[in-house]
Amino acid sequence: MKVVSRECVFCQILAGQKHQPIIYQDALCTAFMDINQPNPYHTLIVPNDHVESVYDLRPEQAAAIFQASVSICRAIRDASNCAGIHQIGNNGRAAGQTVFHFHLHLMPRFTGDLAKMALYLFGRKSIKTDVVLDQMANDLRAKLTR
Repeated sequence: MKVVSRECVFCQILAGQKHQPIIYQDALCTAFMDINQPNPYHTLIVPNDHVESVYDLRPEQAAAIFQASVSICRAIRDASNCAGIHQIGNNGRAAGQTVFHFHLHLMPRFTGDLAKMALYLFGRKSIKTDVVLDQMANDLRAKLTR
């Protein structure tokens, strides 16, 4: 039985009620494009069940998420030519969590992008259109290997 929250935006995406391009999906986790793109190919990975934070993940969910992140990080690197990548999880309000469904950010990083990242982290968002997000998702799916 799938655990969902009607109020959770990520549960709504997983249920197909909100459009967000899916990059990867298996029985335990799903990766999709983040609407906020301070750097191209910013991706989120979430458990398919509504799980509030890292503290609530079952071991098999955590394993699936982090195993998927390896392939997705490689796809992001190959699609974006980034110099590095952040894997970021904010757990709890004190850590800056704003959507209370566990999610791991995969954020491509480029030499000299610190100022852009500071703007992203402290409130200025870089929202992209569905067309742009769909194209980035297509790029990643084409690069994705398991």
